[in-house]
Amino acid sequence: MIKKVLAVLALQIPALSLAGVCDPAGCTGKVKTLYPHGSTGHVYIDMDADNKSVLNCTLSQGVFITLRETNKRHAEIYSMLLTASVMGKDVRVRIIEGTPDCELIYTMLSS
Repeated sequence: MIKKVLAVLALQIPALSLAGVCDPAGCTGKVKTLYPHGSTGHVYIDMDADNKSVLNCTLSQGVFITLRETNKRHAEIYSMLLTASVMGKDVRVRIIEGTPDCELIYTMLSS
């Protein structure tokens, strides 16, 4: 009986670790949604993390972190986010704390 319980618990642990995690300065996890906006040039990012409410900013539309077109590394960051999304890799997105649209400042992709 104990072996069955342990086996069930062992199968549940990976499922629990699949969701990303956020802290006041950003989120680490998988990209859930990439939404490039044609008229503004901004890219809106939704991360697969349950605790986005801890971010020290206001999410755009209550959901999205914003990569502004004016970011000097806009193309590189967008490329990295697309790559991470397609490959199913975790990525760290760092926001500028206190911004009204959770403005993204940089990303990190680790192997």
